[in-house]
Amino acid sequence: MSKELAGLMGALNAAHDPVDKGRLMDEIEAIIMTDPEGSRATVLAYEGDEGLRLRALGEVGDPADFDLIAEALADPALRETALEALAGQPDAGGVDALARSYLDDPAPAVRSRAAGLVAFHGRPGAVEALLPSPRTRSRMCV
Repeated sequence: MSKELAGLMGALNAAHDPVDKGRLMDEIEAIIMTDPEGSRATVLAYEGDEGLRLRALGEVGDPADFDLIAEALADPALRETALEALAGQPDAGGVDALARSYLDDPAPAVRSRAAGLVAFHGRPGAVEALLPSPRTRSRMCV
C-alpha cells in the first residue's frame, strides 16, 4: 500500500485539474485511514512537494508529528498548509496556542486558517482572541 500512496502523492503533485486533485486527495485519505502507521512512514519519506507532505501528515494525525508540523510554520510559504495540518493533531491546547500566535499574521489566508483552528477548538478565551483588537477596529473604521 505504501507504493500506491507514494504514487498517488506524486500524481497529486503533478495534477493541475482541481477535480483530479480532489479525487487524488480522497484516495490518499482513504489509504491513510486504512493504514495510518504505514502511511505515516511513506509520507515522512516523501521527497516531493513539502506542502503536500505536510497536508498528508495532517491527515495521518500522529502526535509524534506535532513538532515537525509546527517547525514548518517558520516558513511563510508553508504557514497556511502547516496550520491546516495542525487541525489533525490531537493536542487541542498546543494547536490552539500555535494558532493564536498567527491571528495577526500579515497574510489573510494564514489569519483565516488560524482563526478557524481557534474557533474549532473553542478553548477558554477563544471568543476574545477572535474579536478584533481596538487597534484593528480603528483601522476597520477608516
